[in-house]
Amino acid sequence: MAVTLQPPADAKRPTRVDVRSAGSGGFGSPPPDTRGWGGGDSGGDGFHSEQRYKLAVWVGIAGIVMFFAAISSAMVVSSVREDWRHITLPPVLWLSSGALLLSSLTFEAAKRAVRRRGAKDVRKWMLFTALLGVGFLIGQFSGWSQMLSQGVVLRGQPSGAFFYLLTAAHGLHVLGGLGVLGYVVMRVSIRRPWPRPKAVVEAAALYWHFIGVLWLYIVVLLLYLG
Repeated sequence: MAVTLQPPADAKRPTRVDVRSAGSGGFGSPPPDTRGWGGGDSGGDGFHSEQRYKLAVWVGIAGIVMFFAAISSAMVVSSVREDWRHITLPPVLWLSSGALLLSSLTFEAAKRAVRRRGAKDVRKWMLFTALLGVGFLIGQFSGWSQMLSQGVVLRGQPSGAFFYLLTAAHGLHVLGGLGVLGYVVMRVSIRRPWPRPKAVVEAAALYWHFIGVLWLYIVVLLLYLG
């Protein structure tokens, strides 16, 4: 008598692969308040995009440091000239300095919100940071106005020239940081998929904190040599 062997029941049902979870970066389904947030921050080769963005920021920081180091060296050499006139920093610069330092704290709050994937909190703290950055620039313009009223001009006064050069160059870098803040707020607000929000915010925070430290250096330099 012939015996017919039947294949196991499991052999008739091919294993299904959930393609929705494959390649999602390990995040799975986000909670309801995380609309617009994408998958992971890995580049797929073991080098995370967060590290890549931060590396790019560090390269930019190195260039900025060399630029301001060159200006500082020239200022030290010029400070021994006979026509060097010491200047007094306007009081409004202390208020603008406080605004810039406070903005680093609000940026840290935004970073924590990104880790929690709270889009509303990210937008809120980024807006606070941007407002403080704008307040810093307004304070800078007010300080320049006060310096001009004191007779500190750009031409014919080496100390005045270095004051305006240092503060204006720093202000341009603050504007660059504000542009990144505006980009983050826009991406969070439109609620579209964003693959690497954490990487962008972490790298932007590194740049913003550096700008704050750089400003403290400029203030100390102006106090002692200006």
